[in-house]
Amino acid sequence: MSLDYIGSSKLNNDSKYIRFFISISNYDLKKDFSGYIYNSKGLYLLSEIDDEDPNIDVFITDDLERIKKQNSHIGSTKIYYLVDNFSNKTLLDSVFHGVWDCILFPKNIKDLALIVENILTSRISNNCPILEKISKNSTCSKILIQRISEITTKDYGGDLNFDNPLSERDKEILSHISMGKSNKEIANQVGLAEQTIKNTISVILDKTFTSNRAQAVSMATKNNWI
Repeated sequence: MSLDYIGSSKLNNDSKYIRFFISISNYDLKKDFSGYIYNSKGLYLLSEIDDEDPNIDVFITDDLERIKKQNSHIGSTKIYYLVDNFSNKTLLDSVFHGVWDCILFPKNIKDLALIVENILTSRISNNCPILEKISKNSTCSKILIQRISEITTKDYGGDLNFDNPLSERDKEILSHISMGKSNKEIANQVGLAEQTIKNTISVILDKTFTSNRAQAVSMATKNNWI
């Protein structure tokens, strides 16, 4: 597969500067994906993940196990899983690994370009593509409902504990919040701008599915994230 980079992805104002991280075992496919992104204005490919501040917008992989290995780094990143088919097992395994969308392996240049275009579109959409795929399959939908029901009714002997979605910086800021410090005080303490602290707290609220600072601290403490 050899890409023609002319006419790279068209980006709107909501999808500029998208940072991709690609973990694909197929060397040629990874090379073509990388080449496409490098040659598309507004798209940026990370060759390594920075533990402190990964800033990954899109994570592409062909192996669900790789998602587990990178779990502490990808946070709220949109995960795209390259698959051979949309079987019930593939869709259900994917959604329980936090995959945003399953995408069929590209067969040609046109398919590869379309994948990137679809990623840019679905990334700013309110609808989760993989759940839309499941909703169109009645059998798959019933299995998903059943599995969710099993999870929510099973006796775990206590509250459910979730994997830690917080980065080291997130945990540091939450620790300061738990001590009652203001954004300005935290900014002075960690050496960052106050606006950066505000932005980070917004990200923390998204990661913890909470609506305010107190709830975020409570959720993090309950799950031993801080």
